[in-house]
Amino acid sequence: MWFKLVVAFAWLAYGIGAMEKDIPAISSDFECYLEEEDSTGEVILLQSLVWSASQRRSRMSAEGSLVKGGLQQIKRCDLLPADGWFTNEGGPNAKDPSTWTCTNTTIQKTSELPANCAYGEFWALTGAFDVRYDGVQSIRSKKCDMWSYKAVNPNDNSVMDMFFATLKDQAVPCATGRHGVYTIFVDNFRGQDPSIQDFDPIAGTGITCPAASPARAIQNMVEVMSLGSLHGLLHKATILT
Repeated sequence: MWFKLVVAFAWLAYGIGAMEKDIPAISSDFECYLEEEDSTGEVILLQSLVWSASQRRSRMSAEGSLVKGGLQQIKRCDLLPADGWFTNEGGPNAKDPSTWTCTNTTIQKTSELPANCAYGEFWALTGAFDVRYDGVQSIRSKKCDMWSYKAVNPNDNSVMDMFFATLKDQAVPCATGRHGVYTIFVDNFRGQDPSIQDFDPIAGTGITCPAASPARAIQNMVEVMSLGSLHGLLHKATILT
């Protein structure tokens, strides 16, 4: 009898252990495309990310209602001993970048702030708690490991039910979002340091940008520097709508 109970508890412990799984460490040197949908399935943002945390440079381009048209941000903190720079250009007509306005900010090497050029782990679930592995689920016909977690909305301090998914048994992001509110789908992820040419402005944009000026503070701009900051934009948009 006791032997059977021991065996039963052993199998129960094995079963519980089999359902536990850590979120894999995902490279912060990568390229990918993001498609963000609201709860009705409407696409609210399309994004292209080219990221190199190791080299401290990045390019983000986006279009959709969330950015009110089109947007492109390029940051270069890899130019030492020269100063770095950050350009932010956008406008309501996403299909005609030549109509966009542009700001160009110098990041002075002598007074570079961590907030300007600190590239951390892009895919880290900063502030996540009650993280739970939910097993394998199908997302757009892909088998993905799924985790649920909770996070505090910085805009109103409410607790949100969030999720994150990677391709099954791979360190490749699949999707993330807020349950019942929005989903961010990740496509064509390549977890390697992008070519330097991939950080150039999108070819043929025709954007005219002024000479760089240190007077304009980057901190006053809406800038995507991590998955958490992207979630923050979507949380804020949810409250405003």
